[in-house]
Amino acid sequence: MKTTFISGGAALDPAVAIGFEKLGLTLFQGYGITETAPIIAAESPHDREPGSVGRPMPGVEVKLKGTNQDGVGEILVRGPNVMLGYYKNRSATDSAIVDSWYHTGDLGRFDEEGHLIICGRVKNLIVTANGKNVYPEEVENELLNSPYIAEIMVYGHKTSQTSEEVYAIIFPNQEALISFAQGKSPTQQNIEELLRKEVVDYGKNLADYKRVRKFSLREDVFPKTTTRKIKRFIVEADIPAET
Repeated sequence: MKTTFISGGAALDPAVAIGFEKLGLTLFQGYGITETAPIIAAESPHDREPGSVGRPMPGVEVKLKGTNQDGVGEILVRGPNVMLGYYKNRSATDSAIVDSWYHTGDLGRFDEEGHLIICGRVKNLIVTANGKNVYPEEVENELLNSPYIAEIMVYGHKTSQTSEEVYAIIFPNQEALISFAQGKSPTQQNIEELLRKEVVDYGKNLADYKRVRKFSLREDVFPKTTTRKIKRFIVEADIPAET
């Protein structure tokens, strides 16, 4: 019997799914939230598309709010799987559920076959000076292909009241750095020069407006949730206004 894995919690790089398949392992990706009991969409043995989370589950309606020129908008969900509300918190319930549609706070789009593709979080969206939208998760997934980058958080650095530039904070792969320095402790200058080259090289697959303009280094791992997601709000609180 073929071994099957289920992926959830965060968007999966299509290359990873394809890599599992080449190893003879079946990998399905799904998408859901606690408030939706929890599945919204999922791949199936008969309907798979790497890079997507499949189609909405039977009986579950999904639509996008405020779509941009790329067809990306906030994911709204309606169906018997959606919660009735937050316990003894009417204001939070009214904010999350409007006209029976649950607002997930996630950004996504549909491909031509109706598969749902997760793009990022509404609150993480970066809007550049020329009005382009940048999804930090997309940039992070590309740069994490570098063997010298262990963890990265991409964020929008405000250049005005209405525009941002793409910045990043990087926690380097310590073992890879030592190997690069041939067993010696690399200097700060060595590390910065190496990572600057990595950011440029691994950012080539991204549109110019999505590329990281400036980055800083962390000396320790990022604080994370129980599902291993970086606690952005904690990290962002420590970022100086001018960097």
